[in-house]
Order: sequence, then C-alpha cells, then structure tokens
Amino acid sequence: MVNTDNHDLKEKQKLVEKYRIFISYSRKDEDFVKTLVDVLEDLGHYLEFDTNIEPRTPFSAAIRSMIARSHIFMPIISPATDKSQWVHQETGYAIALQIPVLPIGLGIEPQGMIQSLHIINVDEGKRNSDDLADYLKNCLCGGLLRRIARPTPAIPKHQFEVTSWQEERTERLARYTSQVLHLGGSEPIRQMEALSSFSLPAENLTEEQWRSRESSNFSSHYYRNLKRLERLAFEDYVLRYGCKLIITPSISLERRGEEVTTERLKTLLDFLYQSKKQKSQVEVIEAERIPAVNKTIVGSWFLATARVSKKEGYPQTIFNWHGPTVLRAIEDFDRQFEEIRKVNIKGPKSGNVDDMIDYLKNLIEKQAKKRTGKIANEYKET
Repeated sequence: MVNTDNHDLKEKQKLVEKYRIFISYSRKDEDFVKTLVDVLEDLGHYLEFDTNIEPRTPFSAAIRSMIARSHIFMPIISPATDKSQWVHQETGYAIALQIPVLPIGLGIEPQGMIQSLHIINVDEGKRNSDDLADYLKNCLCGGLLRRIARPTPAIPKHQFEVTSWQEERTERLARYTSQVLHLGGSEPIRQMEALSSFSLPAENLTEEQWRSRESSNFSSHYYRNLKRLERLAFEDYVLRYGCKLIITPSISLERRGEEVTTERLKTLLDFLYQSKKQKSQVEVIEAERIPAVNKTIVGSWFLATARVSKKEGYPQTIFNWHGPTVLRAIEDFDRQFEEIRKVNIKGPKSGNVDDMIDYLKNLIEKQAKKRTGKIANEYKET
C-alpha cells in the first residue's frame, strides 16, 4: 500500500526552491532550533545563524552581513525571546533592509513590528511530540517559503504618473502588468492601438530581424529588450484573463511602410493563432482610422494613454490608477468596440478572431505579391 502522506510530502518538496534563511533565536530554544535546522537542511535550504561565524570575526558585523544576504529572516518567538535583546535587534535590522520575515511562534503570538505577519505556530504539545519534524516539514513545503521570499510587488502609491520617454512607458507597462497579474481580477486587457502590443516579438530576434521591423528608426538594444518584456507580460495576462483589441492594420501599412508593417502583422497573426490554440478569451476588431490617443487598460487596475508622434513615438504617457476613472475608460472602450461590431457581422470589424486571422493573412499575402511584382519590374528595367 502506498503511503499517501509521504507521497504528498515528496510532491510538495519538488516545489521547494532553495533559499538562504537566517534563524534568530534565544539559547533557551536551542533544542527546537536544532530540529528546525535539520528540517530546513533536509529540504535543501542553506541556513545562516551565529554558529556560522568565523573565529575572530566581529560578532555584530557578521550577523548584519548574514541577515543582509538572506532570502528569508526567521525569528523564533517564544517566552524566552522577551529577554533576548538580540532577537529584537536582528528582527528590526531585517525589516529595515526589507528582508522577508517568517516568524515561528512557540506558544506565543508575535508582537510589535511583526505582529501582522504570517506565523507558523508550534504549540507545546507539538513541540514535545515525536512528529515535530514532520509537522515542520509539512508547514515549510509547498509554496509558503516562495510566497514569503517573493512577495507580491506593491502597486504605485500615487494615482497618476507621467512618463516622458518611450523606454519609460514600455518598462512601466511591462512591470505594472506583471504586478497586477499577482493581484488578480477578472477583467481583460483592453487596448486601442495601431497594431497592439501583440505585434511586438516574444522571442529573441537577430539584429537583421529587428531592422526589418523598424525601418530607419532603429531602437537601442535596451529598448528592444523592454518591448519584448512588455509583450511577455501582456501574454501572461491574456492567458488568464483575455484581451479586447481595437487595431488599424490596413492604415498602418500606409503610414509605417509595407515591409515594416508586414513583419509586425506576421507577429500579431502568430499571437492570434496561439491564443486560439490556448483557448484564450481574445476579441479583436478593426477601426476606421488610427486613434488620436492610444489607450491601454489592464484589468480594472490602471489606464495608460498616449498621443503618438511620428518622429518621437510616445513622447508622453499618462498612467492613471484612479479606480473610478479606469472604470469609465472601460465603459467608453466597450461602447466603441460594440459600435464597430454591431454593423459588421463578418470581417475584420466583427470582433471574431477567425475573421481577423483571415483578414490579416490576406493583407500579408497581398503585400507579398506586391513586393514580388515590384522585384520583377525592377529586374525587367535592368
């Protein structure tokens, strides 16, 4: 017979990443700490505490250094802790450095700076039982340590932010989208833009491939990497919550140039194929004209608006986290989307992914034939 408890524990252990953990404790809790150390080392973690200090090394400097390089600070909170100034000092130092803290309570609730934190409680009965090690292992397996070591990034405290450079805009879109993905929700990404963020590449491209997408306005390697991060962040979000896009592919051909736009259309087409395969909730529709203001709404969390300049790209983007304003922007976007769709049952204005796929394929094929014709004419002339 299979021991399901042991099987579940092994499965949990597979999920454990390896962290440096500093344990802060009173000497009176040394027996418990020895068991805890054995469990954590068995799980593959590297432990930092006072026994690791080399001879002749200044004690307080060594402690500070170990705390500073730890992934997790783990204070043992017990009745003896109140009489230990070291545990309190070390805890304050870890919090000041923003090292994630996971207290272990031995029959006592944490107070002061750490009273609001998640705690693993070990009562006296558990502490004196034969299955203490198994109990600790179960508590520390799975995703707990990962959640502690990788806390969800905080969203901006301010409601408005203005970026003045394209690179700033792209970096914020990628970072903020990744952050709100952790916060959850149910609303899709909504975007009104010439070809959308999904015409950006998700994979690493060669210099030649980038140049075919950028015409004569070549981007720096830094900006290219940011574009890719934006696309990847959006893709992760769409996989869970979907997207609604209002785009202008045919007009973009005229404005950006045929070859450049065709490369971007191919990337967008690949995204639509992929989203259909993954059964993501994607709706995409063609507008009559390029919007004066590009809009990106991520969930119901934030709105980014920008006027596009032919020479400068996005000279200024306004990020808005004001809840009521974001909700009004969602209503406005959805109204525009439905106004386009209600008079178009089929074709690129229907909102249907299959219709847009067919439309983009035809556009790309027409451009390929056009280029072939141009090449043939140039050959004849020579």
